[in-house]
Amino acid sequence: MFQGGGFNSPTRFEADVYDCEVWGQIPSDIEGTFYRVQCDFQYRPPQNEWPTGFNGDGHVSAFRFANGSVDFKSRYVKTERLMTERKARKRLWGVYRNPYTDDPSVANIDRGAANTHIYWHGGKMIVLKEDSLPYAIDPHSLEFSLPGHAYEPTHWTAADSILIGLVMFRDLTNSMDFEFGKGTLLALRADPAFRLSLGYIIPGVLLTAGFFLFVVGKGLRAQKLPVQSGREVMIGKIVPALAPISAAGGKVFIEGETWNAVSDDAIEKDAPVEVVAVEGLTLKVRRRT
Repeated sequence: MFQGGGFNSPTRFEADVYDCEVWGQIPSDIEGTFYRVQCDFQYRPPQNEWPTGFNGDGHVSAFRFANGSVDFKSRYVKTERLMTERKARKRLWGVYRNPYTDDPSVANIDRGAANTHIYWHGGKMIVLKEDSLPYAIDPHSLEFSLPGHAYEPTHWTAADSILIGLVMFRDLTNSMDFEFGKGTLLALRADPAFRLSLGYIIPGVLLTAGFFLFVVGKGLRAQKLPVQSGREVMIGKIVPALAPISAAGGKVFIEGETWNAVSDDAIEKDAPVEVVAVEGLTLKVRRRT
């Protein structure tokens, strides 16, 4: 499926291996399960797909350690996407994050591949991809704990995304909007027992909009204020000559710094001078009487 094979080559199988062969020795006091999730294409991706597994199907592996031994189990995450392709026995989804390349028959089906991360949350083993709803699997069998349905996030999951949206200041039109919008969508789509009330969502939207209008307004007003520092504000300033000044050179102290200075007329030390121009790193001054 990928040129050259190697690490990203799909395995396309599910397996149970009891008492795996071990090189070396596993300490007998290690007991528990290590879970991992990786991308593993069930069906060949489009020819112009990136040479990575980012668009592959989620595939979970479990390594169970006990008494110096380890057992292995692997299963595909039975996402709506994977089961639809298995039923059709062919690839139906197109290029990574580009729904316009999908088969028209899957236009209204969740593209989530559950191939990015796995973690334990709220008493459930959750597998997810950052742009889709997560799936819950049984930690022992690795099969769906909620067959046929994506795991509906709790109100806390939605609230987390909304909160992230509230504090993302750097990119007002991308990161903040995405996270806030995703959180709101999750809150509205959640199971009724966990659904976030519009009484919380609407004030949150209004508060966020008002806050950013305030911040943007302050920024625009600040741009219209007169310059408070820099070369522009030095023109017209009157300061004493730090050393004698002539056309050959001299010194003045202005805006907390010592500057080179020149003058068409000879000016003695401590005489008041006025800055008339800034030429590179040198100030042109004249005697102020």
